Amino acid sequence: MASLANQPKNINPLADVQFKFVIGALPNVTFFVQSTALPGITLAPLDIGLPQRTGFARNTGVIEYEELNVAFLVDEYLKNWLEVYNWMLGAPSSTSGVLTILSSSMNPTMEIHFKDIFPTSLSEISFDSTTTDPVYQIATVSFNYTEYIIKNLLNN
Repeated sequence: MASLANQPKNINPLADVQFKFVIGALPNVTFFVQSTALPGITLAPLDIGLPQRTGFARNTGVIEYEELNVAFLVDEYLKNWLEVYNWMLGAPSSTSGVLTILSSSMNPTMEIHFKDIFPTSLSEISFDSTTTDPVYQIATVSFNYTEYIIKNLLNN
């Protein structure tokens, strides 16, 4: 039986709308961000061949980070889409990005700092004159980075 002392202090679940994402090199994209995800990581195992034994592996200490994808609403002058486009055409240099996770009261609780971030792909923008209602365009930009660091802003 669990004691009451071992109960979590905060039982509020994390909602998918409680975030903001900032990349200094893309101020117009930052304002229109619709979605992103905290990328997963993989600890790469090293398979070791042993006589009469298969599936034996050891920790290599090598971390592989998944790609970071950010979807944003495209403004009618394409300024935010062109920010990414021009960055990619100009031999993309790296910068930093910060994903801030917010509490249920919309206060910052954690920051995820992406180091040496740069764009690797930018999605198309589709136009269609056969639709009856306007469809607002959302573009996706994918980023590579060297690592991310998670900072707890509440020190709890």
